[in-house]
Amino acid sequence: MRHAAGMLERVVRHGQLALAVCDSQGSGPGVLLLHGLGCNLAFWKLMEPLLARRFRLVSVDLPGHGRSTVPRSYSFERDLLALEQVCSEYELREAAIVGHSYGGMLAVGLAARGTQPYRVAVNIDGLGFAHPRTPPAMWTPAEPEGWEDDGDLEWMEAEVLAEQQELAALGVAARDLPAEIIRRGFLTSADGRWHRVPTAAYFLAVQETFRDLDLLQSYRRATCRTITVIATQRAAPTPELQELTAGHVAAIRADLRAVPSARVIVMEGGHYLHLEVPHDLATMLEDACG
Repeated sequence: MRHAAGMLERVVRHGQLALAVCDSQGSGPGVLLLHGLGCNLAFWKLMEPLLARRFRLVSVDLPGHGRSTVPRSYSFERDLLALEQVCSEYELREAAIVGHSYGGMLAVGLAARGTQPYRVAVNIDGLGFAHPRTPPAMWTPAEPEGWEDDGDLEWMEAEVLAEQQELAALGVAARDLPAEIIRRGFLTSADGRWHRVPTAAYFLAVQETFRDLDLLQSYRRATCRTITVIATQRAAPTPELQELTAGHVAAIRADLRAVPSARVIVMEGGHYLHLEVPHDLATMLEDACG
């Protein structure tokens, strides 16, 4: 399947998993793009034309997301192995790994495995809950409010509109977003019903692992340099949680100062920097991934 921007989509298999992968087929240095939890590879659409001039971009629907297989159970380690298979299939030697949110955690996890050489691992606001000193109030898994897994066409259209409104509230104008960014998160079945991917159960299963994932150890073991991008406008529903979040970010920044290969960059914007300020982020990534 060929996308409008020139991205060629095909399937990479890893065991029982079938992963949807898009390739810009450029001749520049390779960049592996990893989306966040609950998103899909189309969330990079605003970034692709800004980066494709210099890099060969390979983006992936993570297991359980977009057009990729939904596993029976979740495994952080299996996600890493599947992504290494993608790098091997596409011959991404010494690639830069760029991940947003959960994808950023995976980027650092890949850098720590040491089984393949990478140029740099960029974690875009993916500090999340993967830190030994994270307050319990921040990592308690919670199903998104009003989340339903399936429905009819009217339900799907309403869900798409609701997500567009949520992104608009973050400063992302709906007219600037390709429809695929949201619609790729829904699949239709033979009976005409629409299904959300990931399901609520899979979403929670991924969140459940965060309490045991010490990302700081992965930073220390990383075999390449790492760049962690922290958004300044990290949303929190209450003043108390906002204070906890600020303290959490400060603790992580302090810990990363002790890791020689780790660099921290603070950027103006919210959690979805690649949708809110794509030009600013692209400028930073051109320097980081070159």
